[in-house]
Amino acid sequence: MAGSIQSGRVTSSLFISKLQAHPRQNHLTYVLRADGQFIKTRFIPCYLQSQPLRQRIHAQLNKGEELHALRAWLWFGSEGVIRRKQQEAQTEAARCLTLLTNCVLLWNTVYMQ
Repeated sequence: MAGSIQSGRVTSSLFISKLQAHPRQNHLTYVLRADGQFIKTRFIPCYLQSQPLRQRIHAQLNKGEELHALRAWLWFGSEGVIRRKQQEAQTEAARCLTLLTNCVLLWNTVYMQ
């Protein structure tokens, strides 16, 4: 498991989702869930006590939301819904949106400096 995650063949989120989807939960699922809860419990007091950490996290969240808003603005055709049934056509539409988004970001970066 660790080797597959480190080599990049499997993402940790995919591995966890597969473990949780299995009808019979095993000990590894419980251990990983408890470890995640422990990490979250340790993080919450640090988050609450540190104003700079909250500001940094808030800024990153805003960047993500602004990127989603840009993509929604660029994707005005079909109300932002991919209406293709074929996997290749869906992938092509998503890649075109990514390319267009990257072009807008590059243009803004170059011309705003």
